[in-house]
Amino acid sequence: PDLRAGRLGNDDAAAIARAVAENALASKGADARDRVRELRSCASELTSALEDRSKTHDAAGAEAAMALLDVGALSPGDARDWLHDASDDWRAVGVSGLVRDEDAHAREQALLDPSAKVRRAAMRASAAAKATGDVPALLESARVDPDLMARSEREMRSIRGCRIALVL
Repeated sequence: PDLRAGRLGNDDAAAIARAVAENALASKGADARDRVRELRSCASELTSALEDRSKTHDAAGAEAAMALLDVGALSPGDARDWLHDASDDWRAVGVSGLVRDEDAHAREQALLDPSAKVRRAAMRASAAAKATGDVPALLESARVDPDLMARSEREMRSIRGCRIALVL
């Protein structure tokens, strides 16, 4: 492209944007997680860079893994590999993969995790699983975890067939 002449086509602009985004995803340090979070809406176009970032076991790597899970580039089964990780961030990735019927007990246990990140991931997993059997545990979570009440109500409403709005 002839940048000095001010000629930049759509393909050129897209290539520059991709390079900037990939560079941001490769960043290290305190801001790395924020960079990944800012680019989550572009996850489907940046799967390769997110996969590379998710290989680093830090908060930004976990954020990248969550983005991949959201766009289907990471399977729930692969996510479950981090269920027992010492890091709250990575344990939340693992809990997000608890979407099978047989994961109900594990989701319920995750609602009791000391980490709010993990508890939120359990609520999202219940919604993704459309697990009506999780409703009592979600209601209890909403009752005893006040800072998550609005989120748990939204997650519970997304479970089809539930009459949660009447209970709340």
